[in-house]
Amino acid sequence: IVANAVGDRPFGDGCSDMVDHFCAADGKPINMIWIQNGTTFLNSMVKMFGNDFSVVMPQLLEASPDCGGLLALPFLHDEPGVGIATKTTALVGLTAQNATPGNVAKASLLGPIYNLQLGTTILDQKGYPRTEIVLTGGITKTIECCQIVADVFGVPVRVLESGEEGSAWGGAVLAKYRRTMMMMTTTTEDDGDDDARKESPSWTEFCGQLVGKQVGFRKFEPNKDAEIEYQRSFERYKELLKVQPELAKLS
Repeated sequence: IVANAVGDRPFGDGCSDMVDHFCAADGKPINMIWIQNGTTFLNSMVKMFGNDFSVVMPQLLEASPDCGGLLALPFLHDEPGVGIATKTTALVGLTAQNATPGNVAKASLLGPIYNLQLGTTILDQKGYPRTEIVLTGGITKTIECCQIVADVFGVPVRVLESGEEGSAWGGAVLAKYRRTMMMMTTTTEDDGDDDARKESPSWTEFCGQLVGKQVGFRKFEPNKDAEIEYQRSFERYKELLKVQPELAKLS
């Protein structure tokens, strides 16, 4: 899972192992927060409960933000950015009351989301703005999960109709822009026309030409009450990470 944050300036000194750096087609700096452990642990939990997402996901959505007090360590692999050197999985806080498929599944989903939040916290500390999240990928298959992301991060979440394939769509747009620039460069070189080369569209201009072809989207605003509850859960998760090295010794 990655979170690509377009910055208003380069990251600068004090880089984190959790943040990689590259740039957009227009040269704007991008900070990429990446984690290796995505939904694999959640998938394992769903498999344990019969491997039927259509049954488990509605229960996940009904579970409270604190999962009844349940927390999950989802590290089926190491996680260098979070400082996890040894794979460690655990369900912590399990009781007779919260031992439900919904609570277990939601805690398993929140673990990776909280790991991403650790990365965005680094950007927050350096003063990078975050006003909106454009969500893509498999999580958008269950559209209600987009509300969870909005509540956890405390910012609006926008999902395109093609959100499930958003990365592929973006890659296609970049490829088309690259081809457009290459063709115009080749043409102007053959013609020896320097003025024509100056008319090559910028990235912003090129994207503007696609406006009429964009699909619709849905927007999810954060719920303040839920945001507070998720923040409390996130603080507990950070405390759990502190004892992960001891738990890893038992793995």
